[in-house]
Amino acid sequence: MEEFGNIPFPLNYLVGSLFTLIALPQYLIFFILYFFLKKKVKKPLPLYLLAFILTCFDYFTPQQFPAHIGHSWIQLGPYLKLAQIFGYSIYSFTSYWAALGLVQWFTQRKLNWGSFINLAVVLILSFALPIKPSDKQSQSTQVRMVQANIGNFLKVDSEKGGVVSRRVVDRRYFELSTKSSEKPIELMIWPETSYPRLLSSSMLEKAPHLLPGVIKKVSELTGAEIFFGGYDRNPKAKMFSQFESEYNTGFFLDTQAKLKDYYHKIKLIPFGEGLPFGVFNESLSRYLTNISFFAKGERYTLFKTNKEIPFINLICYEILFPRFVLNFLSNVKQKPHFIINITNDSWYGDTSEPYHHLLLSKWRAIELDLAIIRMTNTGISSVIYPDGSESRRTGIYSQENLDHKLMTYNSPKTIYQKVGFLSLTLLIIMIGLVEKLLKRS
Repeated sequence: MEEFGNIPFPLNYLVGSLFTLIALPQYLIFFILYFFLKKKVKKPLPLYLLAFILTCFDYFTPQQFPAHIGHSWIQLGPYLKLAQIFGYSIYSFTSYWAALGLVQWFTQRKLNWGSFINLAVVLILSFALPIKPSDKQSQSTQVRMVQANIGNFLKVDSEKGGVVSRRVVDRRYFELSTKSSEKPIELMIWPETSYPRLLSSSMLEKAPHLLPGVIKKVSELTGAEIFFGGYDRNPKAKMFSQFESEYNTGFFLDTQAKLKDYYHKIKLIPFGEGLPFGVFNESLSRYLTNISFFAKGERYTLFKTNKEIPFINLICYEILFPRFVLNFLSNVKQKPHFIINITNDSWYGDTSEPYHHLLLSKWRAIELDLAIIRMTNTGISSVIYPDGSESRRTGIYSQENLDHKLMTYNSPKTIYQKVGFLSLTLLIIMIGLVEKLLKRS
């Protein structure tokens, strides 16, 4: 609140507390329904079913910044193989059931054995079945991740046309990108909206010479393929209108600096990149100038390197929404070998957000058995491995490169990627059947 609205302490904490109702709407909806149904339903629901309902609200309620009770299990690192079957939701369900069991014990002195047996089983299976590195034949790609540390003032001024700011941005990316390396760089990656000037993918496809000089120069000196974040003109936008006039885009160039393909961000952040008010958005955009009002992408892009290694691009918070990522994967022809997640966390200032964003991103690597290249503007940048562990990290607010030999392989789809939330639903049905059998016996 202090970073975005310049709201001083302690008012920023008060507004932040009220914002919780927006950030965690699933709990508000759940408690309203719970107290309403409590009067209608005479017999209380079993705790496991109540825990499952809470997990459903977590998973299916639209949220701006998804943060769930099961996410804290990520601290167990490579011992989360159950996520490849049930997703992170198995850990949310287990946490809710255990918490409800404790509440029942303290309030009613009634022990719910099922909640503690389930917790014990999940813990035992987690440590008994660690995620092991694949023994399949791997392909290597020498990657350079360029963290130029462009602060908010410099970034915004360069985007508005500030000549000095643009020169500083260009120089930082050029110097870091062309810095000597022990091994030839094959894939160069810049973060979200790293190039500040508006581009046009349709024009770049027809006239490659229109590519900005700094990017062409980096390509010539390194001979690397380049993936960078930028702004792409929307050809369908109204003339002289700023409303949905551009896309938040990931551009991919070949070794000759020709545009190979691009991805337009699909899942836009409410109140940051657009508003959830439908037909009223265009009128509101004239007055709410601090919101970007990006156009929404429509194509799920599968990129391929010159070694024919497939990958996809997720921009910023897209990586945090499991249903969106599953839908993305179902719309591409083959499973990618890795994900590039470009982001810009500088808007949040000196807070815990970069750490939280990194932490929550690890779930997609584990659930999908995929490596994630997490490329940020101001940190933290790193490579997340399929077991949730990491490569070396870049520092917060540092200008540096992270050169990494990325090993990838063609992994089969995980059970979770194939069936999604259905796997947990089937587990709950099994728990219900077991409970009935035990009551009969």
